Amino acid sequence: MARKIHKSLEYEKKEIAHAKYQMGVLSDVLYDLEMTISPEFVEQKVWTYGSGITFKDTDQEEYTLCKNILPRLSQLDKESSKHGIVLSGSFAESKVSGKQVAVRVSFKWDVPDSCELITKTTTEEVGSDYYVNDDGVIMHKRTETIVNCTKPVLESVFRSKEELASG
Repeated sequence: MARKIHKSLEYEKKEIAHAKYQMGVLSDVLYDLEMTISPEFVEQKVWTYGSGITFKDTDQEEYTLCKNILPRLSQLDKESSKHGIVLSGSFAESKVSGKQVAVRVSFKWDVPDSCELITKTTTEEVGSDYYVNDDGVIMHKRTETIVNCTKPVLESVFRSKEELASG
């Protein structure tokens, strides 16, 4: 016997509708990836989570194919750190149960050998929730790592992958 959802569970009902939409989109994308690239690609280089998908260490051809499969892909934001290079954004944005819903996507690579990691540490006097130096002054220490590549980052990533593949 079907049961009517109680009116106080309206928020939860909408969240389930959003999750169903995202799961349907992710399922379609995974099937398309298996048909276009291979089931092994999906098994080895694709991770999914509640509202998104991550591609790890794709080569240039795989990257292009993946981007072409993702419906209504947004502009990708680049983030570089000592841990690697990440391009992230969203795709398949749609209105579900009165709310804009999208699926998150990220492409991740290790820092190419041709790029240099530059670490910059700054120490400055600040407010109350940091540390106290020997003189009793409250200080804040911030370390920032910059990835410096001689060529555009994606070109460096893909060139590095080609060099590894060729020997």
